[in-house]
Amino acid sequence: MVDFTNPFNAANVRYNASAFDGTVQTDLQKLGTVQESEKKGLIDYSVADFGEYKEALLSYVKAVYPDDYNNFYQSDFGIFMTELFSYLAATLSLKADFLANESYIDTVQTRENLTKILGILGVKIRGPVASKCTAVVKNDAGVAVSSSDQLTITNANRKVAVTSGRDSTNVSFTLFKTEPTNGGISQLLDTITGDLILDASTYYSDSTNQFSGLVLVEGEYKSISGRFPATQDPKTVLINDPSVIEGSIVVSAEDGVFSEIQSMALAKDGNDLVFEKRYNSDFSVNILFGDGVRGKNPTASTAYSIFYRTGGGDRGDIIDGTISQAISADLTGSSVSVTIQSTSKATGGQNVETVEHAKKYAPYFFKTQYRAVTGEDYTTIANSYITSVGSVGKAIAVNRQNGAAGNMIDIYTLLKSSENQFERANLDFKSKMLGYMNDFKMMTDEITIVDGLVRTLDMKATVFVDKSKRSLQDTIKSEVAGRVTDFMSIDNMDFGQTLRIDELANYVLQSNNIRFFRIDNYKDDIFVSHNEIIQLNNLTLNVEFV
Repeated sequence: MVDFTNPFNAANVRYNASAFDGTVQTDLQKLGTVQESEKKGLIDYSVADFGEYKEALLSYVKAVYPDDYNNFYQSDFGIFMTELFSYLAATLSLKADFLANESYIDTVQTRENLTKILGILGVKIRGPVASKCTAVVKNDAGVAVSSSDQLTITNANRKVAVTSGRDSTNVSFTLFKTEPTNGGISQLLDTITGDLILDASTYYSDSTNQFSGLVLVEGEYKSISGRFPATQDPKTVLINDPSVIEGSIVVSAEDGVFSEIQSMALAKDGNDLVFEKRYNSDFSVNILFGDGVRGKNPTASTAYSIFYRTGGGDRGDIIDGTISQAISADLTGSSVSVTIQSTSKATGGQNVETVEHAKKYAPYFFKTQYRAVTGEDYTTIANSYITSVGSVGKAIAVNRQNGAAGNMIDIYTLLKSSENQFERANLDFKSKMLGYMNDFKMMTDEITIVDGLVRTLDMKATVFVDKSKRSLQDTIKSEVAGRVTDFMSIDNMDFGQTLRIDELANYVLQSNNIRFFRIDNYKDDIFVSHNEIIQLNNLTLNVEFV
């Protein structure tokens, strides 16, 4: 018979003091400890700003170190360190975002990084463009001039300095003569010293006692000389002056006169006398010559002279009659006193290409791959055309006829140049632009350069402003006028683009200083044809306080 002991009988209970002291141990702390391999799962990678970093760090501390730190008062040293790390992390995160944004055309902000990105694609940012005006040289003393005479103006006396109306600082102009046949400006010099020689038979008029057919082009005329490197291939030369004007560089060497092209890849052969201009960040220039395969490789150790102008920009746009400077000149061996005088306002000056403009057109230009096939290709290449004294303000290509034999393409242009002030120069601009476009077109295409039509409008508008801002009336009017002008600028308006009244009002209303904006003399949207572009003429602003 089994000896069964009743476990519920208190007399039969035995205690082992060495094995159990009456305290029940728990594995809660052990089980609650986060393993090393699992800590990374608690990291929140989505945080970006200071507050998010601080909250994420504190949440991590509470989860991983519940017994080690629980003093979450604002004055505690642990909170101080948490905020310090949050500050550092937020700063680094922002920097990382900036670096990422600067790597893409759509988000890049700085001109330097955009230039590097476009350089990889073979696209360049346009440099400064010069203003220009017509000019004459007056024979002040009324000295007799025969048809066989020549008037020589030294390089130093060709330069004129006047005060810019935009920033009240000096702006330089250089006197050039135009070609008798087409009114274009020759960048080539009459002599190696840069003197200007005017044949009386071509440029002088007895009835007016003055030499005409001249232009004043903005920019300080400069030159450098040297010898090509003996070993460097391809050869390069640095123009160390900043703000070298587009199209102003002429290279004269023992091999001949080198002309600028957009890329050495476009050189015809190994004997083509061409060079490529590459702007630096301050718009100084590195000149790249050919390697004997794409463009002529200049003969080693031979001498060169490089002529160029510096300046450019809209600060050279001056009013009519601003320039009048008396100088000494040589008339077939005799010294005479003459006056260089402007006869029109100077226009066409442009500052360096903006980041926004480059971002807009660069992808399209890269896509053309230096050839025009589609209408978009022709439009893009036309908008990139630049001369030494101006550029296309806006252009659009229209396919007029499409057939098996080829396309008939009209390119409507609006010039940002004073060259459209006189017909001969305007024709020369079109002729040169046509030659430029023909280098890119398909063999069977035929191009015509046509003047675009500008539809100017006078606008009257009312701005409604809080009464409390009455003292800021002039500032607010200036701000609104700037917004309207910016919205309707040539960079923002296109050929055939409708002016949407509501879009203009919404753009102006982005200002925090106004309650409402109303256009008084236009109630409906303004439509134009494909070859017309809308531009603002006069703006009248009225202010009402509410």
